[in-house]
Amino acid sequence: MWMWGDRFILASEHGFVDWGWGSSRNHTYPAIDDVPMDIVICDWHYDVAPPTPRYFVGKGFATIASVWDKQPVAMTYLNMMRELAADTDASAAARRAGLC
Repeated sequence: MWMWGDRFILASEHGFVDWGWGSSRNHTYPAIDDVPMDIVICDWHYDVAPPTPRYFVGKGFATIASVWDKQPVAMTYLNMMRELAADTDASAAARRAGLC
């Protein structure tokens, strides 16, 4: 199963302020520790590029960075995913599932 990752994120813990839909504003973020590990997290952020793919990979989830129409954000996520692919922790690198 693939799930959007936004409700598993507390924006202030990841260095960004979210005034819209990009994070949990109703305290659902702790659920990340309760969902099955075989879920693929689709980490979407369209206006900013917080380092949340590393967070999800670090939690043990296969992660896809999902972008939209802002080239600088997309390029930042592409570089983040490339860095994860080159991670010296092979299991973390394997959980980097790509960019869409």
